[in-house]
Amino acid sequence: MTISRHGLSVNVVKYIHEKECLSTCVQNMQQSDDLSPLEIVEMFAGLSCFLKDSSDVSQTLLDDFRIWQGYNFLCDLLLRLEQAKEAESKDALKDLVNLITSLTTYGVSELKPAGVTTGAPFLLPGFAVPQPAGKGHSVRNVQAFAVLQNAFLKAKTNFLVQIILDAITNIYMADSANCFILESQHTLSQFAEKISKLPEVQNKYFEMLEFVVFSLNYIPCKELISVSILLKSSSSYHCSIIAMKTLLKFTRHDYIFKDVFREVGLQEVMVNLLHKYAALLKDPTQALDEQGDSRNNSSVEDQKHLALLVMETLTVLLQGSNTNAGIFREFGGARCAHNIVKYPQCRQHALMTIQQLVLSPNGDDDMGTLLGLMHSAPPTELQLKTDILRVVCILSNGGKNRCDEIKKYIYLCVQCLTRIQCVVVHPMDRT
Repeated sequence: MTISRHGLSVNVVKYIHEKECLSTCVQNMQQSDDLSPLEIVEMFAGLSCFLKDSSDVSQTLLDDFRIWQGYNFLCDLLLRLEQAKEAESKDALKDLVNLITSLTTYGVSELKPAGVTTGAPFLLPGFAVPQPAGKGHSVRNVQAFAVLQNAFLKAKTNFLVQIILDAITNIYMADSANCFILESQHTLSQFAEKISKLPEVQNKYFEMLEFVVFSLNYIPCKELISVSILLKSSSSYHCSIIAMKTLLKFTRHDYIFKDVFREVGLQEVMVNLLHKYAALLKDPTQALDEQGDSRNNSSVEDQKHLALLVMETLTVLLQGSNTNAGIFREFGGARCAHNIVKYPQCRQHALMTIQQLVLSPNGDDDMGTLLGLMHSAPPTELQLKTDILRVVCILSNGGKNRCDEIKKYIYLCVQCLTRIQCVVVHPMDRT
């Protein structure tokens, strides 16, 4: 430590390199079975300070640490401390994660974000690749960051995944350029595969995704593809609900996400989720809990909550997008939406979706189907008929170029209303 603070020079670094001192340090830490976890972390703390100070002079010792498998040792140490039974092991884990987080900023050369705009199919208006803020904030050591990422993917406990995700969040927020410097690591894409089984960090994960969009003004297409895969395969309704809340925010943030969601496959996944909910409404015995072995009221409510979020998001995607409306029909979404209008628990959301379909090209068929449902419904279904008529009124008042089409269906409306036999009408009021 004394040499580190007062005696580092190019010649001293060269001497330490030639004597393979970093190899000895790593071996000592690996073979210290008689030391407590905190003592091993304390050993690395001293070495970390030395690596930090030496990186102001030369990259040599950081390269030695990599060559002598120092980063592999750190990952193994994290996983070893995770399983430790000692009372101080959690504190040791926190300290080690903090040291590795600091290690990500060590290095002589500044790293630049590269290849961001060239491979991005969609960009938000005004997006510009941020430049690194400078030493101490910007990532200069990708190998150290990879330790955190690999440990997260291999972690077995909620405690470790939480502190690592917090650390990575802090790295992203410390410098706007860090997310783009680390883009080649595909961190959030890889984490999505594991996130459905980690309820404690799901909110944090999607907050990170929102940070990329709202704070960095960037569209993470690869990450959104991973989210679509997560929604398609996840058995956790809780995770899917959080994901849909984030996706709904994105659709309301900028019009471009209507195209993005279509291209990355999210729209198709949402339609499939809608089909699943329609099947559940038709056959409630499918309402099983997440393990699939028994009826569960909370699971039923979660499925309903998820379906309503899906329909709300689809409504935004369809609004003003003829392409999305066509794709929605192609995937059977229009037919599905019409089929679930009869169920009170999701009727309003289904009608909102159908309303956007009516306003799109080929919307005449949707209007005809909607009014046909009102016409064929039993006379006692007053609320269903009323809800459909409200949509017709909204369309006639606000729909562009729909007045003539609405008039064509008025006769059907009158026929439908005259069939409501349970309503007593005074003879003078029949007209």
